Amino acid sequence: SRTSSGLTTLTVVDSSGGIATGISLSGNPDPDISAIVQTLQSGWIAEAENLISTFFGISGDGSDLLLDLVNEGAGGSLAYIDPNDFSLNIDLDDFVNFSSFLPSGPDAGNSFYADRVIAHELVHAVMLSPANNIAMGTLPGWFTEGVAEFIHGADERVEADIGSGALDTLGEFQAAFTAAQAVGSPAAVGYSVGYVAVKMLHQDIMTASGSTDGIKLLFDQLQLGMTLDAALISLNATGDTSYANLAALNADISAN
Repeated sequence: SRTSSGLTTLTVVDSSGGIATGISLSGNPDPDISAIVQTLQSGWIAEAENLISTFFGISGDGSDLLLDLVNEGAGGSLAYIDPNDFSLNIDLDDFVNFSSFLPSGPDAGNSFYADRVIAHELVHAVMLSPANNIAMGTLPGWFTEGVAEFIHGADERVEADIGSGALDTLGEFQAAFTAAQAVGSPAAVGYSVGYVAVKMLHQDIMTASGSTDGIKLLFDQLQLGMTLDAALISLNATGDTSYANLAALNADISAN
């Protein structure tokens, strides 16, 4: 089995009692908890890290990730990274019947693919790792969520938002993209526009640079502690993107 190569340890806590109880993978009274822990340890974390390293060139670099299994009610946040204690929080009220659907499939019998949720959140975790020196507090929400969606693909999310009428006009896209300029997680449609914007940015960098690395070249700059604007200016100076700065990128994405 595969284990994490970048995140050194996976510590498990019971948020209701503050200690790790009932987590043993043998004789666990809660098979869903056992299945989640075993699945994360045996492959999903390592697989997500490999994708993040391949496309973004960053890794957890030995950071310790805390796994907190919570009960916050169905819906809402399926999982999230808490930057205060560097923890991956998974809502057991959403990850239900998990053991019944493994190893046959990653959707846990729900309307989402659990492995993709984990990959999305691990992008945030790795970007938050101090070793990467990424200025997370300066990045627009469309970018932070867009790159997290990019790692596993979100075309059906975009299709659903278009089909529902949430993003079926240019004006709606522009409004959602403008709202997602703020730091932090945007509204749900901000994930779709962020994904589209990141794909456009990735393609632009590949075309301008002649390198298949694409957005990985941008992350090379972000690891220097640059803002997204400064990183684009730096790449433009070396001919690796057509965008002169963040304002130019925003204008192109909004128009096209």
